[in-house]
Amino acid sequence: MRIFSEGTNQKLFFFSNLVISFGILLVTVGGGWDITNHLLNKPEAFFSLPHALLYIGVAIALFATILMFTRWHRLPEDQKSSYKFPVMLGIIGIFVLVLSGPLDFMWHSSFGLDGLLSPPHQALLSGLFLCTVGSMISILRYGRSHKGKNYSLHHFMVVLAILPVWLVCTGFLYSYSLPFSQTEYFDFNPEIYFAAIFATISLPFLSSTILVLGSKLANYKFGILSITGILLLIINAANSIVPNPALIDTIPFYALTVIPLVVADTILAQSQRKAAIYAAGCILGSTFFFLYFPLITHIYNEVIFDRVVSGSVTSNVYFEFMPVVFPIIVGPAIFMGLIGTIFADKVLGKVHRKN
Repeated sequence: MRIFSEGTNQKLFFFSNLVISFGILLVTVGGGWDITNHLLNKPEAFFSLPHALLYIGVAIALFATILMFTRWHRLPEDQKSSYKFPVMLGIIGIFVLVLSGPLDFMWHSSFGLDGLLSPPHQALLSGLFLCTVGSMISILRYGRSHKGKNYSLHHFMVVLAILPVWLVCTGFLYSYSLPFSQTEYFDFNPEIYFAAIFATISLPFLSSTILVLGSKLANYKFGILSITGILLLIINAANSIVPNPALIDTIPFYALTVIPLVVADTILAQSQRKAAIYAAGCILGSTFFFLYFPLITHIYNEVIFDRVVSGSVTSNVYFEFMPVVFPIIVGPAIFMGLIGTIFADKVLGKVHRKN
C-alpha cells in the first residue's frame, strides 16, 4: 500500500537531500570552529560546543539519509535508476561518517589531541564528501527539469547543493597543506614546500571549479555565483575571524574579496563564450590568497618566516609576507583557475548523466 503519491515521494526525496546538505553544512561549520579553538589554545575536549554542532549535523544527515533511501525505493523505475548512483554514495558516506564518531572518541581517549591528518578526521572528511556529493547530484538532477529561463527556487537550491561540497573539499585540501597535524604522539604534518605548492595549485582550482560550476548549473543567472562565494566568506569569517579579537579589524579587508566574485559573476551573466568563461575562472583562481584568509597564513609562513603564528600576530604575518608571496603565486593561481573552468564542464556532464 502506497502511503504517499508519486509526486509526494519525489518531493520528499528532494527535500531529504536538501536536509542532508544542510546537515553536512553544520558539520563543516563545527569543524572550522574547532580548528579556531585549537589555534586560540582553548581547552580541547570531546564534549565541546564545536563537536556538539558537528554531531548534531551528523544526526540530521543520518535521519535525512534514511528518509532519502525510503523515498527512493518508492520512485518509478526510470527515476529510481537515475538516482541510484548518488543514493549509493549517500549510504556509503553516512556509514563512514557515523563510524568516524566512535573512532574519533577512541582516538581522543588514547592520544588526546588529533591533527587534521589523523585517521578519525580523514574518515570524517571521506564520509562528508560522499554524503554531500551524493546529495548534490540528486538535488541538481531533480532541479534540472524544473529550471526555466526565469529565476526560480531551484536556481537557488544550487547554492545549498554545492556549498557543502566546497567546504568539505577545502577541509581535505587543508589537511595536506596546513601544519596542524603534529601532536604528542604523531607528526603527520606535510612537508612545508609540498604544502605551499599543493595549496597554490589546489585551492584556486577548487574555488574556480565550484563557482563556475554553480553559475553553469543556474544557467548563468547573475547572483548565484556571488551568493555562493559570499556565504563561504561569511562562514569563514564566523569560524576563523570573529572568534579571534586580534582579527576583527581585518573584516573590512576580507569583505573586499566580494568584488572579484561579483566581477566574475557579471562576466558570466553577460556572456557565455569560452573567452568570457575562462576570464571569469582566472579571476576566481587569483582570489584564493584572500578567500582563504586567515588560515592560509600558516601555510606560507612555514616557507617564508617559519615563525610561531599565534592568534594575536596572524594578521601581522599575513600582511608582511603578502607583497612577497602574492606576486609569486598569482600566475599559477590564474592558470589553475582556468583549469578549474574546464573541469567544471566535465563535472556538469557527470551530474546530468542519468546513470
